[in-house]
Amino acid sequence: MLAGSSRLAFPPSLGFAAGFRLATSRYAAIKPRIRTSTATFSSAARLQYLDMDDRMNEGLILQHQLQDAGHEKWGFAIFRCTYADDAAWRRFMAIVNARTRASLEYYGTPKLLHSLEWSVQEDPSSLDGAGTDLVRRRFGAWVADAVRREANASRGFATRYQYCLHVDAAALKSVVLDAPQPPDPDLGNVGYVNVVDLDWEEAPGLEEVDQPEDEPEIEGKRSFDVGFMRVPVDGLAPWAYSILAESGGWQICYVRPPGVVGP
Repeated sequence: MLAGSSRLAFPPSLGFAAGFRLATSRYAAIKPRIRTSTATFSSAARLQYLDMDDRMNEGLILQHQLQDAGHEKWGFAIFRCTYADDAAWRRFMAIVNARTRASLEYYGTPKLLHSLEWSVQEDPSSLDGAGTDLVRRRFGAWVADAVRREANASRGFATRYQYCLHVDAAALKSVVLDAPQPPDPDLGNVGYVNVVDLDWEEAPGLEEVDQPEDEPEIEGKRSFDVGFMRVPVDGLAPWAYSILAESGGWQICYVRPPGVVGP
């Protein structure tokens, strides 16, 4: 559940959701590389619940996903990987809460706030300055415990147990200092977090096909998909959360850092 934050009266940008829908034309080209699961929600399956006017409503889509999966909780595990400024961290969490609340209210699904739980992971001794590889390993341990502990939890391909957030000093600064602050929308997607894929494994034989020669090395990786991507906080939930539950959602949305998913 969100910490206390005021209602924000602005409609978020629709760029992230619209961009995903337009990007589905790429699906055929990447289909052989997509992981599948009986727990995933294809676009066709999830859209059958909704009237035509509601098929771009990510709040309603997320609501149906959670109902079908029987999950009582949703929300990302957030790994704090910077500890130099506690006040900035509190401000970061307040902004995440405010952006999420504004989006859910905009979509007419504020009741989803009652089942939202950000699971913040803090450990200065091991996470301060940690990269995404370490966070991926720690997240795997968290998932194994959470699936046992949380009511009606099953991993499948549920976003909560497949993807986590990595917040380093650069991401924290982008949200707290660089981006417009609520209630102003972040239309330029300046404030971002790193979304980490739990099951990512580097596969040079496959990924190098898509690797431009001039792309820089990221965390020691030259593959196109480096196992994480930057997602704007203003598009984190419900947009990114529901889209990542799609079969192939990661591959369709993926933008290689330092690019940020969105318009």
